[in-house]
Amino acid sequence: MPQPDQTEISKDQIQSYYNQVYIQADKLGQAFILIFFFIGVAISFFYHTYFLAFVMGGGALAAYFTIKAISPHSQFLRYAISLLLANFGFQFLLQMHGLSEMHFVFFITLTILLFFEDWRVLIPAIVYSLLAYVFIYISQESEWLQHYSGNGATITRASFTIHTVLMLAYSGLCIQWSRLQREQTEEAGTREINMEKQLVMIDSNITFADEISKGNLTSKYPAEKADRLGQSLLDMRTSLSEANERESKEKFMNLGLARVGDILRQNADSIEKLSDHIIQEVVKYMHANQGAIFIIEESEEKEQVLRMLAFRAWERKKFLQKTIPLGNGLAGQAAIEKRTIFMTEIPNDYVRITSGLGEATPKSILIVPLKSEEEIIGVIELASFQVFQQHEIEFLEKVGENIASTILTTKNNQQNQELLEKSKILAEQLKSQEEEMRQNMEEMQATQEEMARTQQALGSKSGELEEKQDNLNALINNTEDSIIAMDKNYKIIIMNDVLRRRYKGTDYESMDIGADALEALGDLRDEWKQHYDRALAGEKVSFTLKSAVQGEDSFREYNINPMRNNAGAIVGLSVVSRDVTDKNKVRQEMALKGAVLANVISNDADTYFAIDKNYKIVVVNNVLKNRYRAINIELKEGESILDALPKETLPLWKSRYDQGLSGERVKLREERKVQDKTLFLEVVIEPILDEHKSIVGCSVVSRDITEQKRLMDELAELKSRKMS
Repeated sequence: MPQPDQTEISKDQIQSYYNQVYIQADKLGQAFILIFFFIGVAISFFYHTYFLAFVMGGGALAAYFTIKAISPHSQFLRYAISLLLANFGFQFLLQMHGLSEMHFVFFITLTILLFFEDWRVLIPAIVYSLLAYVFIYISQESEWLQHYSGNGATITRASFTIHTVLMLAYSGLCIQWSRLQREQTEEAGTREINMEKQLVMIDSNITFADEISKGNLTSKYPAEKADRLGQSLLDMRTSLSEANERESKEKFMNLGLARVGDILRQNADSIEKLSDHIIQEVVKYMHANQGAIFIIEESEEKEQVLRMLAFRAWERKKFLQKTIPLGNGLAGQAAIEKRTIFMTEIPNDYVRITSGLGEATPKSILIVPLKSEEEIIGVIELASFQVFQQHEIEFLEKVGENIASTILTTKNNQQNQELLEKSKILAEQLKSQEEEMRQNMEEMQATQEEMARTQQALGSKSGELEEKQDNLNALINNTEDSIIAMDKNYKIIIMNDVLRRRYKGTDYESMDIGADALEALGDLRDEWKQHYDRALAGEKVSFTLKSAVQGEDSFREYNINPMRNNAGAIVGLSVVSRDVTDKNKVRQEMALKGAVLANVISNDADTYFAIDKNYKIVVVNNVLKNRYRAINIELKEGESILDALPKETLPLWKSRYDQGLSGERVKLREERKVQDKTLFLEVVIEPILDEHKSIVGCSVVSRDITEQKRLMDELAELKSRKMS
């Protein structure tokens, strides 16, 4: 794992380590001041230097405790300790009457001061000692000093020079040593802080990863700033959030279209009933507060207007009568311009949403034309206190297309029903006329006038047959599917206008009623003849192909079925094809999502698998597969995980799986031998719920925390060494 940037460590953080050093050094300095004081007292009994011991030494001791009381653990106190320790060295020299060995107190003093790891603390002792030595050198002939230096030899210039150089050399060495000690303390502190940061980041990343694994994609990252792994987790969360958002929008679209589709299928017999049920469902599904459907009709003045067919407010039906001239208002503008109108700044006088609590202006208005291809049937209008999102707008546009298509179909069906009713009436009339003709023929010959009437009736019958043919054409042309029928010789007997339009301007344009269906197929003739022959043999043939007619880039579903007469004999075949591009796209996207999910779990460093309630493996990633392959066990989806477990660990792991399958979340850490290595693993077992919150299985994620444990052990050892 990458180390945190050391420039992020503040001086205050490092200062805490210096302060610990100062506290220990202050105690040591105090101890030696007391020791030196008592040494001075002890010396006074041998050399009768009580004045120096109690006045000079006692004054130093009093000065130390006074400064400590005023400014404890301060830099000034440390300078005082340095000066007072050097003062004791001068005092011992005087008390011992110039005994030269007492110069070693200077070296002891500097050695004690090294514990402060601050070269500046050495300076007062060095300066004081040098000045004291210079003073002794200069004043060695004075009577007063000779009284206190009787045991010492005369300091010659050479001796003074050598002694001074040695003092300066040792002083320089101690200063350098002090600097090195301080740098080592800083490095140790930096190392410990970085390790603590690293452990904090590890815990933060583990916590954050756990939240992501639970599906909580809105959780906040636990640390102020993410490391590289944390940033990767943030990026992964962003990707998962975007994928969830896309999936949520797709689910919103697909579920909504399915619910609307059910309503359209169940209410296709009545436009008014269909409109009422649709606006009820759309207002509820989109959490709108008000909605209406308008249909284009002709007014009594023969002008096109938008008539309100259905209106809902607060999910309640409202019985209102309203017409809008085409082109007037936002609804009329959306219909005439054939485009969606979306507004978030609503004039106060445009619309008011009324409830039992009063009236208010909505935050957004959405008006979508009901359009089938380029034909406008009407508009659907929604008002809401919330702002509609882009995917909601796209959903309503798709709903508008479905509504328009269904309304057109319903109108055509109603017209066809009227035509059928007329056909029945005409058929009854024809039957009556035929009976009358039979009676007339049995009663002998009729007059010329009756013959003329009979001929006129036959002419009427021909007109009715033509009308039936027109009805058939209306039925096969009132669809988006392509329809063609042919006899046993592949001669086309029926072909709808949808297929003619698709073939227009292509190599298949010559195909029409009376033509040979195989002639225009070119290189595809043999392939399609096989499909036709299977149908002529009595088989129902279905398949999906990618179509390129007129440069299309779509998928079409083909259904080829045999046609039989009343006796059950096959007399031909029919071919119906429809565009299934959207369905095929959804299938491909689902396959892609499955592949992406498999790739994500297989490229994760953790082991992951999931089982159903029968312990059968549903999914397993490559990391775990490879780990089991190392012990000659092959993990496969659909097989029981219990069969792959060693017998000695089977009862333990089965009990853990049972906990997960009972709804309990299990989290544990354990040590495991893998080949020649020892791994420390963190295992999380969680139940898997379906959309009804029922337990359908459990997931098992095993995370390698060996490196994390190693770092924590190193930190504990480092802290232990520092405390000792």
